[in-house]
Amino acid sequence: TYALTNATENGIDNELARLDRALNNGLRLIQIRDKALPDVDRRNFATSVMQLARRFNDTIVLVNDDESLASEIGAHGLHISSDRLSQISQRPPFEWVAASCHNAAELSLATALNLDFAVLSPVLPTASHTQTQSIGWERFANLIERSSLPIFALGGMKPEMLELARQKGAHGLAMMRGWH
Repeated sequence: TYALTNATENGIDNELARLDRALNNGLRLIQIRDKALPDVDRRNFATSVMQLARRFNDTIVLVNDDESLASEIGAHGLHISSDRLSQISQRPPFEWVAASCHNAAELSLATALNLDFAVLSPVLPTASHTQTQSIGWERFANLIERSSLPIFALGGMKPEMLELARQKGAHGLAMMRGWH
């Protein structure tokens, strides 16, 4: 499971409590997303996420699209948005770098940049992007079969979909609301 934080919707304290429970239950891959939080709140939230994650040596924390924040808090890496992915020509200088992708061209860019993994979305309709057409499981499977990167399914995912996602070739699930 690749957990995307959602403190903007859940509240910072609630999201930290949810993250604490999930880490204690084995979660080890986190993206600090929450791009809509005010800068000070996002920085404080990210610092708290790192404090929780450091209790578990094998936890990896990526920050969405903010290299300076990732460096400042000692995150393990960066998660690049699809918009940013199309604007860069080399891998950012982090141990871990992932990207959001929506089509074959973006998956190819992520591969060419030698990223560690990608998320492909939206597989199913999602509350985060109500205006975006979902690609469905068959298109997801067709797109990732050509990729050499580990790919997480994102968009409308629920924990009980993990086996289906794996059958379609996914490395795992990326979720903003469904992880626990």
